Order: sequence, then structure tokens, then C-alpha cells
Amino acid sequence: MKLSSLLLLALVAGAGLFYWRGQWITRTVSAAVPPAATQPAPGVLVGVGTVTTTYSFPLARYRHGPIKHLYVGDGQHVRKGELLLKYYDYTFLTAPAAGIITQLADTAHNNSSGAEPVYFFTEVAPFRLRLLTSSASNTLAVGQQVQVQSLQYPNQVVTGVVVGIQPNSAARLLDLRLLTIGYEPLSPQAQVQVRILQP
Repeated sequence: MKLSSLLLLALVAGAGLFYWRGQWITRTVSAAVPPAATQPAPGVLVGVGTVTTTYSFPLARYRHGPIKHLYVGDGQHVRKGELLLKYYDYTFLTAPAAGIITQLADTAHNNSSGAEPVYFFTEVAPFRLRLLTSSASNTLAVGQQVQVQSLQYPNQVVTGVVVGIQPNSAARLLDLRLLTIGYEPLSPQAQVQVRILQP
């Protein structure tokens, strides 16, 4: 009688232990798998902020005289050292860094000599924004494509890929590698809004 009671007690204890162990494993596995991050839909506004770093500047003729041949045009990506134009005295102008030709100046096609700009040029990197921290800006991630647009001048637009994010107390510093630039480049201190293009 005592032996059967002990066997029954051992059987109940074993079943309880088996059930408890299964529940513990399930809880451990589910706790180890983080919930999927909510990705913003393309075109959704994810933040407003300020451009802190961008390098845009004119490329001048440096008094070489008239231009014989232009090798690149508006919106074209160029590598550092790439040939941009040739003068009649067979000197050349090359790209000072990897960048995008923002626009071809009106003076590029006339034959006046002097130091007028021929191209307007923007370096591909660095381009940094300071975004106000919000739940929407927290969804930004490295590798996403974004559009940055001036709040004051809507025609000033760039697109780029997020290559770095640095959290700050009240803001997030966002580093981009530029892909495209509008006719007028954004300047430092421009107030901007940021939208996701591709999650």
C-alpha cells in the first residue's frame, strides 16, 4: 500500500516537473527573441532637424582661359581625381573629392576668361543632420534610403543612404552618403524634414 502511494506520488511529481520545465524553456526562448522592429512605410515623415555638415562649393576656372571640352554634366557622380574639363591651353580641372555635380554654371559655355565658376559641386560625404529625438526618428536605421528636404525652400532636396546614427540627449546625429542632389544644394544650418524612401 505504501509502495503504490509512493509510486503514484513520484509519477505526479515527475509529470509536474516535466510540465514546469517545458513552460520555463518556452518563456526563455520567447524572451530571447526580440520583437520585430516596426519599420516606417516609404514616404513617411520621420523627423525634422538641421543640416550640420555638408560641403558644397563652386569649381572655378582659375584663369586658365576658355574651356575646350566639358566631360561631366548636371547631377553626375564623379570620383576623386576624375577629369571634369579641359581648357584650350591643355590644362585640366579634376574633381577634388568624390561628389556630385550639382549644376553647370551659365558661364561654362562662354569663352570669357577669369575665375568664374564652371561647376557647382557637392561632396558625397560627409553629410550630417541633427534630428530631434522622437518615436518616429528612433525607427531610422543604417542602410535606409532617406529624402532630406528644406522646410524653407522645398526645391532644395537631397537623397542619401544612412551610414551612421549617433544618439544624443535631445537629438540624433545622422550621417548620410548622398545619392542625388537637387538643383540647389542644402547648406549648413538649413532646417529640414526627413522622409523614408526605402526601409
